[in-house]
Amino acid sequence: MKKSMLDKMFPKPGETEPEIRFEGFTDPWEQRKLGEHIQLGGSGETPSATNQNYYGGREMPFLGIVDIEGRDIAHTAKTLTEEGLRNSAAWIVLAGAVSLTMHASVGKAGIIRQDSAASQALQMRP
Repeated sequence: MKKSMLDKMFPKPGETEPEIRFEGFTDPWEQRKLGEHIQLGGSGETPSATNQNYYGGREMPFLGIVDIEGRDIAHTAKTLTEEGLRNSAAWIVLAGAVSLTMHASVGKAGIIRQDSAASQALQMRP
């Protein structure tokens, strides 16, 4: 039954509309490449925890795996300074991006609700 329903929920080859749809979905389907909608963050060196000049203050939220506990990521346990950002592989991820963990707790996901620095994750743009 599951296979039958899935077959009906996706357009057949050469078509743009499936047999059945969820309410509110009316536009034709478009085939797109995932690479057009994703920014790979990769992995890199986390700012050294032993350098006190890299953390603290209110300069930039720093996203860590511990911060991804639900759908929305509104707070981070750590903040990063401009110096910490410059001297590491961290980069800025804009609010509204989806973050998916790639290391340790693989597959934890959440929507970032504030611009944040990150060093190890995969971000998908809305």
